[in-house]
Amino acid sequence: MIIKTLDDFIDNGLHASDTLIYISSEGLSYNSTGDAALNLATYKGVLLSKLYEHYFGRLKGLYTYPPITMKSVAGCAKKGQLADKNKMIKAFTKEPINSIFKDMLL
Repeated sequence: MIIKTLDDFIDNGLHASDTLIYISSEGLSYNSTGDAALNLATYKGVLLSKLYEHYFGRLKGLYTYPPITMKSVAGCAKKGQLADKNKMIKAFTKEPINSIFKDMLL
């Protein structure tokens, strides 16, 4: 489902099979307790592996950033906003592909 969603997003308006792709993701938090960190790391490893396989030859960069970096770039790293994932997601999705977010993360 994740790769299908990304394919739809990437191909929307581009329609080019040779388009180079950059993928950035949020790293894992150290606040996870119990086996949550292990499960998250495992799921993320599988996801990144599948993304690499699926976009092989088109993938220009696959980056992982600390959570605070992603939140700072999205403008929601202030006290009281750190736990608000929706605000961060909205900040990234409303920007065009050629946005300042991309420039700041690359």
